[in-house]
Amino acid sequence: PAPLSNSAPYTAPPSLPHTHTHAHHPPDEEEFTVCQPGSVTVCQPGSVTVCQSGSVAVCQSGSVTVCQSGSVAVCQSGSVAVCQPGSVAVCQPGSVTVCQPGSVTVCQPGSVTVCQSGSVAVCQSGSVAVCQSGSVAVCQPGSVAVCQPGSVAVCQPGSVAVCQPGSVTVCQPGSVCQPGSVAVCQPGSVAVRQPGSVAVRQPGSVTVCQPGSVCQPGSVAVCQPGSVTVCQPGSVVALSWILKTP
Repeated sequence: PAPLSNSAPYTAPPSLPHTHTHAHHPPDEEEFTVCQPGSVTVCQPGSVTVCQSGSVAVCQSGSVTVCQSGSVAVCQSGSVAVCQPGSVAVCQPGSVTVCQPGSVTVCQPGSVTVCQSGSVAVCQSGSVAVCQSGSVAVCQPGSVAVCQPGSVAVCQPGSVAVCQPGSVTVCQPGSVCQPGSVAVCQPGSVAVRQPGSVAVRQPGSVTVCQPGSVCQPGSVAVCQPGSVTVCQPGSVVALSWILKTP
């Protein structure tokens, strides 16, 4: 984002059409700010900011920011930012960010991020990231990532990743993965495929376990670095390809 300037925010004159429908208003009077492309706008708590492409909006706690494609929205704790495709939203703890496909969201601890297909969510410790199919979620220790089929989740130590069948999960030590997913795990990590099962893998290895395979409850599977193991019911098959992950 461009550095903030000391210029006063551009406030729409009374003659402008008043068409927004946000119900979150300040106590005394409603503040409606329109940001032109490339401009920097600072909004007070409870205000509503509509930003055009390329603009930068900085909003205080409780404000609502709606940004067009290519814009950047920076919101403080408790604020809500809604960004269009290609935009970047940075939100402080407690905020809620809804981003469209292609956008990038960076959230602080305690925040909630909802990302559409193709988006990227980076969440700090304690946050929750919910991503649709095709998206990528990167979560820090202690966070929880819920990803749909085809998505990619990268989790740090101590985090928990719940992935649907066909998804790809890169988990650090202490992470947990659901059956049917593809996990790239570091040394000492734990991946739960079937109920109660445990898989211990070396760096770079990929293991795909089907129901009824060697990844049964209480069993341990060890894979060497760079190897790919596909477990069919009762068997272990080593393939020559290595899964490429971001």
